[in-house]
Amino acid sequence: MIAVKKHAYLVAVIFALGLFVRVAVFYSYLQDDANYWQVDSLTYQSVAQGIAAGHGISTVTGVPNFYRVPGYSLYLSLFHKYVPLSNYCGGNADIAALWGQVFLGALIPVLIFFLSLTLFPGYMTLAAAAGLYSSVHVGLVLYSGFLMTETLFLLFFLGFLLLFFAHKDNPKRLAIAGVLLGVASLIRPVGHYVIVLGLLILMLQKTHFLVKLRNSVLMFLAWLIPVSVWLARNYLLLGHIFFHTLPGGHFLNLSASRVVMQAENITYQQARKKVTIQANQLVRKQQRSERKRLSDIERCYIYEKLAIKHFAAHPLITLKMWATDIFRTTFSLYSAEVLYLDSGRKIIDYFANGRTVWNMVERYLFPATDKLYLKILVWLEILLYALMLCGFARGTWYVLMRGTHNEKILWVTIMSFMALFLIISLAGGYARMRLPIEPFIIILGLYGYVTQHKKVSEKR
Repeated sequence: MIAVKKHAYLVAVIFALGLFVRVAVFYSYLQDDANYWQVDSLTYQSVAQGIAAGHGISTVTGVPNFYRVPGYSLYLSLFHKYVPLSNYCGGNADIAALWGQVFLGALIPVLIFFLSLTLFPGYMTLAAAAGLYSSVHVGLVLYSGFLMTETLFLLFFLGFLLLFFAHKDNPKRLAIAGVLLGVASLIRPVGHYVIVLGLLILMLQKTHFLVKLRNSVLMFLAWLIPVSVWLARNYLLLGHIFFHTLPGGHFLNLSASRVVMQAENITYQQARKKVTIQANQLVRKQQRSERKRLSDIERCYIYEKLAIKHFAAHPLITLKMWATDIFRTTFSLYSAEVLYLDSGRKIIDYFANGRTVWNMVERYLFPATDKLYLKILVWLEILLYALMLCGFARGTWYVLMRGTHNEKILWVTIMSFMALFLIISLAGGYARMRLPIEPFIIILGLYGYVTQHKKVSEKR
C-alpha cells in the first residue's frame, strides 16, 4: 500500500476540495425542501427509528425488518438516538446523519486516489487526476447528500478493493479486506456476489495451490464474520438463511411485469396488477396447504418462482429487457436526479410499452427544464462521461495491443468487477447501480489518456 504520509499534501487538497463541494451542494440545495429524500429513504428511516426506539432491527411500529439489510439503518439510528449533533440540526436526525455522511463522502476521492496508485504504481498524474475528478463527480457528490446507502457502501467497498488488489499474498490484508466486504454486504446486499468473484480471482492467480487455498479460505471466513450475525438472526426468526426479502417483489414488479406487458401488449400498470393477482393466489394456496400464514421470506420465494416462470415463458423478451436495463445502468446520468427534483418529483413512465432507446437518450439531450444551469449540468456530465468512455476504450486498446501479460491480467480482473455490477443491474437500470464501479470508470478512463507517457518512476 502507498504510505499516506508520502502524499499528505496532495491527499489534503483532494479531501478539502471534495469536502468543500459536498458541503456547498448539501447546504445550498439538497437539505432544502427535503431534496435529500429518495424513493427508498422511508424504509431506512423507519428501521432506524425502530432501532432507536429499542425494538431491535424493526420498523418504528416494532415489526421485524427483513426487507433490506440493516447496515445503513444502523448508521442512521446513531443519530436518531445517540448523537447530540441532531440537536443542532433543528432536531432533524436525518439531516445530522447526512452531514456526517457528507464528511465521509469526502473520503471517497482520497480512497480513489490510493486505489489508482495501487492499480498503477508510479502513475502519479493519473492518481491525482482521478482523485481530483472524483472530488467534483456529479454522482459521488449528489449521493453523499442523499438519504441512501451508496456513500456508506462505497467507503467499505473501496477499502476492500484497495486491500484486495494490494494483498500480494499478505494474509492480514486479505482478512481485513474480507471483513470490510462483509460490512459492505450489510449495507447493500451485493457482497455475496463480490465474494464469489473475489474467491474465483484468488484461485486463478499464478501461485502455489496451498497459498491460493489459504488466501481464499481466509478472506471468505473474514467476510463471514459480520455477515453471519445477520444471517443467524434471520434464521432464528424465520427458519431460513437469507439476506433480505427484496428480490421477490423486485423481480416480480420490475422485471416479470414488464415481460408480461410486452408479451401481451398491455400497459405496465395492467401487467403489474395481473402478476400481483397471480402472486396473491399462489400465496393463499400455499397458506391453505400449510395451514399457516406465510413468512416474509416464504412469500419472497413464491414471488421469485413466479417471476422465473414468466421469464422462462418468454426468454427473448426477457433477455431484451435485461439488456435494456444494463444499457440504462451503463449510460444513465446522475444529473437525472436533479432534473427529477426540479420537475417537482414528476413521475416518468420508464416502463411504458414501446419506449425506445431514443426516448431514453433524448431526455438527456433535451432536458425538460427551463433552467439553463441545469441543462449545462446535464450536458457537461454527458461530455465528461463520453470522455471517460473514450479514454476507457483507448486504454483497453493499448493494453490489448501493447500491454504486458500482467497488465492484461489486471485489466481483465478490473473489468470482471465492472461486469458483475452491470449484470446484477438487469432488473433496475438506474445510474446509481453503477456507482460502486464508477471509481474504475474514472481511473481506467483517465488511464487511456496517459498511456503514451512513461511512468513517473521510469523517468527518474
